[in-house]
Parts: sequence; structure tokens; C-alpha cells
Amino acid sequence: MTVAVSNAPSRKLFTRRRLFKAALATFAGAAGAGVYARYIEPRRLSIVQQELTAPAVASAWRGKRIVQLSDLHAGPEVSATHIDRAFRLALELEPALIVVTGDWVNHTLSTLPSLLASVRAAAAKTPVYGSLGNHDYGPSWRDMVMADDLARALETGGANVLRNRLAFVGDGLCVAGLEDLWSGMMRPAILDEAPADAWVIALSHNPDTCLDLLSRRWDVMMSGHTHGGQVVVPFVGPPILPIHDRQFAAGMFRPDPRNGSRVLYVNRGIGHLMKVRFNCTPEITCFTIR
Repeated sequence: MTVAVSNAPSRKLFTRRRLFKAALATFAGAAGAGVYARYIEPRRLSIVQQELTAPAVASAWRGKRIVQLSDLHAGPEVSATHIDRAFRLALELEPALIVVTGDWVNHTLSTLPSLLASVRAAAAKTPVYGSLGNHDYGPSWRDMVMADDLARALETGGANVLRNRLAFVGDGLCVAGLEDLWSGMMRPAILDEAPADAWVIALSHNPDTCLDLLSRRWDVMMSGHTHGGQVVVPFVGPPILPIHDRQFAAGMFRPDPRNGSRVLYVNRGIGHLMKVRFNCTPEITCFTIR
């Protein structure tokens, strides 16, 4: 007599094992990604190489470099070591100019001494120009007393903080710094005071200002503010961006359909608010003038 033997229990056991292994692998992958996003990528400073085309009036700048830093967010969440390393890497690129496009601090002046040490060391070797960002005006984004205190301290450290002000750097280059959009103190008309034959680089922390300033006098606008979203989901993009014009999340854009030579660049920033970055490393931008 032949006895039939069922394999059903073993198949069930095999399926359960596969499901368990798949779940375990998924959990391990998620945990690994979480560790990476929290402890590794926020410290991975990327140097992004870009090119800018100078007009004839600024021909003396061709071949030189301008390095942009943004969103340092000096405070409890971003270490002084991280910020100091960003400045040191910027100097290693041998720039003719360093610009910082706002959010030097994160609502507080508690870590100002260490920030000033980094700024002072950089300014001793190359000129440093900067504008302010919304976090530089305190938690309300409109605390002018804090903004004034910060700007004065940065000036003592050797930085040139441009608040609705122009600076003539030389050889046809004019740097214009605007107060932050959310401060309520931005005065765009200052851009129109730049000489008609100057090459104007505007420092405006929030890229939402770009389209509103197309009627003003500037050639290159450098911004930050977005942090690139901090978390960029593959094939989807950043779920969270603190701007209206989400097209300007990060990178280089030509926003003026009437003037294709105009450039907006949005830097992903050095620091962070919540310490997490994924597929969006902190950025040092090195512009070579062509």
C-alpha cells in the first residue's frame, strides 16, 4: 500500500522563513539608513564645482574662484568643528572671495565665540562677504536687536556683512547683500544703485526673492535657505521645502526668460535644523569664473 506524504507544513515553514528574513532585511536596511542619515551624511561636506561667465567689464576675474557657504546654523545642533572644517575646506580652494548667504546662527548667539574664531581665520586669508538669513533675526525672524548684535560681532571678526548695502570688490565686481525676506526689512531698490557697467552678485538668503527681483539690477544671485530639503527621496524629491517656488530647491537655474545670462544658485547649506540628511549632503560651492 502506498502512503501519501504531504509537504504542506514544510512549504508553510519555508514561506514563513522567507517572510521573516525579508522583514528582518527591511528592518535592518531602514535602521542602517536611519543611522546614516542621522550620524554620517550631515557630516559629509561635498565640494560642488560650478562655473560662472563674467562679462567683459569683469574680465580680470576670469580664472578666479568665489566660494559660497550658506546656512551654517551655528548652535547646539551643529558643531563648531563642522563649521570650522567648512571654512578650512573653502580656504583650500584658494578663492579670491568667500560669501556666506545667511543663517550664520540658529536663533542663538550662544556659540558665537567659536563661529567668530572660524570667520576670523578665514577673513585673515581672503575677503569674506555675507548677508543675513531668517534665523539670524531670532526665533521670531524679526528680532532686529539680535540681527544687529550678530552683524556687529561678525564685522569684528573680519566679515563684511551687507544689509541692504553694496560693496565694490574691485575689477568691475559689485557684491550686493539684502536683508532676509522674512525680516520685513529687505530693500530691493538698493540693487538699482549698482553701476550699469558693473557685474553684480546679489546675496539673498531666500530664493523666493528671485522672481520678484527680476526687474532689479543683478547678474548672479546666490541663495540658500532650503538646505536642499535635507531629505531627498529618490524619484520623488524633497518632501519638505520652506519656499513657495519649489523649483528652486537646490542647484543652478536661469530664471529670467528675457535674459539667459542671469543665474540663480541655491546652496544646500552646511548645517541643519534637525540633524538628518539623506541624499542631500552639506555643500561648499566653488564657482570658477570663465
